[in-house]
Formats: sequence, C-alpha cells, structure tokens
Amino acid sequence: DPGVLRSATLYLGGAPAKYDGGLSYVMDMESRGGRRDQVRTDGSVDMLSARALVEGPFTSSAGYMITGRTVHGLGTSLLDSDFPYGYADGLARFDYDAGAHGSVRATGFWNRESVRLDHENTLASIAEWGNTAASLRYRGELAGVDAEFTAGYGGFDATLPIGGTNPVLANGLAQRVRLAADLGHGIGPLQLHYGASYDHIALRYTSHPSDGSGAPILQQTAASGEVGGIYMDGSMQAGQHIRVRGGMRADVFSRELSSIRFGPRLAVTFLLSDRVALTVAGGTYHQYVRASEVAVLDVDPLASDSAGSIAPLSVAKASHLLIGLDQDVGEGIRVGLQGFYKTYEGLPDPTASPDARSYSSGLDLWVRRSTGRLTGWVGYSLGWVWTADPGQTSTDRFSGRQIVSAGLTGPIGGRGKFDVRVGYGAGLPYTAIPESSGPKPVFNSGASSPLADMLPVPPKEDAPPITTTPEDPYLRLDAQVARTFATEWWNIAFEVTPYVRVLNALHRRDALFYQFDRTRDTQPRPLASLPVLPIVGFEWRF
Repeated sequence: DPGVLRSATLYLGGAPAKYDGGLSYVMDMESRGGRRDQVRTDGSVDMLSARALVEGPFTSSAGYMITGRTVHGLGTSLLDSDFPYGYADGLARFDYDAGAHGSVRATGFWNRESVRLDHENTLASIAEWGNTAASLRYRGELAGVDAEFTAGYGGFDATLPIGGTNPVLANGLAQRVRLAADLGHGIGPLQLHYGASYDHIALRYTSHPSDGSGAPILQQTAASGEVGGIYMDGSMQAGQHIRVRGGMRADVFSRELSSIRFGPRLAVTFLLSDRVALTVAGGTYHQYVRASEVAVLDVDPLASDSAGSIAPLSVAKASHLLIGLDQDVGEGIRVGLQGFYKTYEGLPDPTASPDARSYSSGLDLWVRRSTGRLTGWVGYSLGWVWTADPGQTSTDRFSGRQIVSAGLTGPIGGRGKFDVRVGYGAGLPYTAIPESSGPKPVFNSGASSPLADMLPVPPKEDAPPITTTPEDPYLRLDAQVARTFATEWWNIAFEVTPYVRVLNALHRRDALFYQFDRTRDTQPRPLASLPVLPIVGFEWRF
C-alpha cells in the first residue's frame, strides 16, 4: 500500500556491501511509522476491493499502525462477469522511542493471492500463494557508534494444482531466518559502515492427490542451508564534484565451508552540474539457489532426508556493471537513464553444462514530475537475457522483453481530480511447469501399486513437443475520476472522496496462467483473464 511506504530504493548494480544476495537486483523498502498526534483512520470500499488503516499513539513515546486490504470481487456478479482472482494482505507496525537509549520497531506482514483455474470452485482448481514476514529492530547509539540490530523471519508458500489423468496438488514452502548487526560512525570525511549477518534457509516440496489433505504424500523433497557474512563499506566526498562509495563483503556458505565468497562493491558519482549526476557502479553478489524443477520432480517420492541432501542448494554468483544518469530539468521534472550489464554463474539449469554462463543487459528510462497541478511519470524498460554454454554447439538461447508504464494525475474543478494509468509489456518471462518422468521404480517394480496409480501420468512418447510460448503482449488502461468533500461532525473533520474507476478499459488479456494440451492445442491458452471492470466506490479519512 503506497500509503504506508516510507521509502523504496532500487539498486540495479553496485548496491552497498551490507546487502547480501541480490543476484538480479536489490530493492530496499521500508514502511513508515504510525502518526502519534491522534488516532487517525482512512480507507476505501468499492465493488471490487476494500482497504482500511488505523494509526495512533499508545503513549507519547509509542505508536502503532495497522492496515489491511482485500480484493473481494463481490460487485462483479452484478456485472455478470467472471472474476477468478483473490487477494488479501495485512501489515502491523509498532514503534517505541526510548530517548537516548534508542528505538525499537516491530513489524509483521501477511498476504495471500489466488486464481481459479477453471469454473469449478474446488480445491483442485485453485492456485494460491502468499508471504509471511516479521521483524524486530533496535536502533540506537552503542559506545559512541550508531548501531542497528535486526531479527527477521520470512516465509513463502504456494499450492498449485497440476492436472492430467490423476490430478495432484503440489506444495512448496520457503523459510528464512535472519540475524544482523550493522554499525556506523564517521572518521573525518569518511562515513564507515560495517557489520555481520547470519541466515538460515529451508525449502520443502510435497505433492499429494487433490482429493483431500489426508491423502498420502506422493513426493517429498527438502533442502536447507546457512550463510554467515561480514562486510565493511565506506563513503566520502572525494572532491567538489565526486562522491565515492565502496566496500567488501565476505560470506561463508554451509554447503561449501572450505571457501569464502568475496563480493567487492564500488559506486562513483560525478556531479556534472548542480542538476546532473552521472553514476558508475559495479559489484559481485552470491546467493543460495535451489535445484531446478526437473531435479525436484525426479527425486524418489519415498525418500526423506532432514539434512536436506535431496534437493540441494547451490551457490550462484552474479557480477553487475551499471551506468546511470539523473537530471533535474526544472519545474519539478526529473529524468533518469540507466544501462546495465550482468553475468551469472551457477544458476540451476538441467539442460546446460556446469560451465554455462548467463548474461543480461538492458536500459531503463524514466521521466517523472512530483510537484505542480499535473503530476505523473513515464517509464520504459528494455532488456535481454541469453546463455552461452561451451558444452553445446547449438545457438545460444536468447530472449528479450520491453515494458512501458505511464501515469498522469491532475485536478478537475476545485476538489476533483483524474488519474489515468497505462501499461504495456511484450516478451515478458514465464515459468514452465516441467513434466515428471513418471512413477518411480520403487512404486512400480513389475507390479501395480496404489501409490503408483495416484502419480500423474507422463505424456506419451509420441506426443508433439511444446514449440510455442505465450508471446502476446498485454496493454492495459485504467482510469479514475474522483472528488473530495470535507465536512465536520461532532468537532471531527471528515473527508469523503467518491470515485468512479474503470480497470482494463481496453479489455486485453492479462493472464497469470496458461495451459498447453498437446492433444488439441497449437499454442498455450490463458486460463483466466482480467475483464473490463467499471467500479464505483468511496474513500474516507478522519
């Protein structure tokens, strides 16, 4: 929810050394604290969704913020429109300031998403996934040094029905526990930051028949690993027009204790003028990655290994180089341009040799205006990904994508406003669900087995291969008109904003899932699409 966001910083390359992982990029997002002057609430209700936020003080030194959103889709029945999507999330944050002793913050987040893959509202027709996260953070001064200590938990789980002659439900669970200490202080013109972190990662995959949760487990794999790291990062003004930030990170992974992975980082910003800045940044990153889907599916279904040797984790490496230009052109308008080049090693790919490398490059261009009567943005992103495998003589695999996003907000009359947003995407990546190689010998060694009969039936050997992918671009246009009315009841100021909104005014498909039936299809078919939705609702604030 943008209303609870304090800051969001995207690093396409050259992120500070405090960040581990980030093979592709690093996004640092932080929620804001609840306002403590008085109890406040705002929210909205319409034909498709609902949102509510409550914030206020516990005491003069402690505050809270609780917010939640849901997509209910109740109004779509009035429009005789099928709406297969579901969404809900909730966030709670509590802050306590202890004066000179520092501050403590506790945050919790939960969300759930789903899509109905056919018209039957059964367990075997719904794909769902979601996140759970919690963190506890202390910030203060320790022996003259700025200190921050963090304990966090993150979990992601998903359930996906896989159809066929014998449909099954596949479940995946990823969990992460993190402990980190970050310290910083100044030494003359140098701002020094250093610290340490520990992470525990656990993965688990299971599948069972779709006729009930008490059904026997058909497949089960697990993996776990730990990583500990230390870092040091410094930044300073190296001249009147040059700012330098650099550092080094060292990580040890439990699955390769004999080696230390080093990740150097460097970013140099040149102030070409009072309004133009040029940044050159680069760095190396390491992260645990899980085995490929094919490797998971081909595991012995009866095996179980709590040590995590079934679906092993491996350490992948990425190196980034970024050149960016940021310019303030006046009238509240800023322009940004970034170009990047990245290399990847150790990514799980069952069709590539161990020496294969992947590469990506591209550029991002954005223009935004955040002040004035008219505000808005235009963004364009172009990227390519390819793989070079010395173990293969075939042409290197290559794919490209482009995305356009734009929005415009302005006034209508006195207290009215309009909002228009458009999005276009072509060549976007997709994830294919691999086919199992079929029942394992332990189930089907010369005789039929009840468990073997429950496994998905593999495709026939003479079935034609999948040669097409979902390549249709999407184009979506959303528009809204609203007006705010202010009033006062019982000495309480109220603001009510009714609005009319149209989602997907162009009625273009925006499918999440595609299906390919080799016996009848020539190309993948979208299982659920987003219809045109006119929405009437209102927001409140007091």
